[in-house]
Amino acid sequence: MRKLAAVCFLCLTTASFGCTASDATPLTGDADRGPAGKADSANDPVPDLPDTIHWVRNSAEYRAATLQAYAFATMRLEQIVTAEAPAPDTWAVSLDADETVLSNSLFELEQAGKAYDPFAWADWVYREEATAIAGAAEFMDAVHRLGGYVAIVTNRSDALCEATESNLTTEGLPFDFVLCKTGSSQKEGRWASIEDGTAADGVPPLEIKMWVGDNIQDFPSLSQSIRTKPDSAFAGFGAAYFVIPNPMYGSWLGNPRE
Repeated sequence: MRKLAAVCFLCLTTASFGCTASDATPLTGDADRGPAGKADSANDPVPDLPDTIHWVRNSAEYRAATLQAYAFATMRLEQIVTAEAPAPDTWAVSLDADETVLSNSLFELEQAGKAYDPFAWADWVYREEATAIAGAAEFMDAVHRLGGYVAIVTNRSDALCEATESNLTTEGLPFDFVLCKTGSSQKEGRWASIEDGTAADGVPPLEIKMWVGDNIQDFPSLSQSIRTKPDSAFAGFGAAYFVIPNPMYGSWLGNPRE
């Protein structure tokens, strides 16, 4: 009612210019939105596409966010290497795979409205159609330029590791080794193997300088419980931890809907 009253007031005070309530520009600036706060989808080829998938696949903001995250991660890594001067090939960066360096939004589109199906997921991985996330390749190149290893630590099953490596290579994502899930989905054991030199043949012990992921569990000792802690608990983010946005799925789905 306040919006309508404001429009009518403007019309009355500018009557000499022929203003009417029907042709006034909405004061909220939401002229491109429909009655339920949704963009007009009359001509949408996928009208039932969830907003979360639509945002990842089609928004300028998502692309900007991933480029921004990787740009800041690169700048921070350069600062770390300049300050600490580690010897080349003695350190690494840990990156998750899905929704961190590889986008599975096409799979999410194809499966929209369906329950998760591990067989459909395996078929998708074997198709090797996941695409590189904007900014990821450039960041991985920067890790190599600065003297580090790129470790992909993913919860894709070990049976899917070969197809994952092939997909990464096809997408121009320069990794050094991939550690898939062989038991627990917790990544601490695999990070420990990187640091003690047992992660992959020919790879020496490496100090992990930075972690990049889309899930809070992609970072050491963290879980969704951190969400209720003070801001100081998030001090690692922007320093050694960098998040790639993923509104489609994740451990956050188990949080209370308050």
